[in-house]
Amino acid sequence: LTAAMALASAGFEVALVARQAPDDNRTTALLASSVAALETLGVWEACQEHAAPLAALRIVDATQRLWRAPEARFDAREIGLEAFAWNIENRRLIAALEARAAEMPNLHLIRDDAAAIDSHIDGVTIVTAGGDTIEARLAIGADGKNSLCRTAAGIA
Repeated sequence: LTAAMALASAGFEVALVARQAPDDNRTTALLASSVAALETLGVWEACQEHAAPLAALRIVDATQRLWRAPEARFDAREIGLEAFAWNIENRRLIAALEARAAEMPNLHLIRDDAAAIDSHIDGVTIVTAGGDTIEARLAIGADGKNSLCRTAAGIA
């Protein structure tokens, strides 16, 4: 979704073929570069209030060895940072991304799985599970272990 939004922000006509994300109760730690990307896309403002700063890191040797390493503690202020990262619930991050994506007229969200992808000289043809066909000059695969995009590109 972030890549699709970045391309749409650059003026490209983009179709994102992906089913609706399932509820996700995990969290993500966003480092400075991720926060900068979200700011550039106009998303960070919508989710910043839900993010908790990770301002301190503590490393503890939890082994049962007789001689354990001493605990180490790092504070972001020691290197001039407000936080090392920002922790946010995935559901809040996804909601902010989707709300911003809905505002982008050249980003088309197709809430379906890709069933087939064919790579040819002029680009790619994507057929969704629902039978819709999309012709594109480029497909970016972020479709996991059994990637249809990778297979269509002939990458083992």
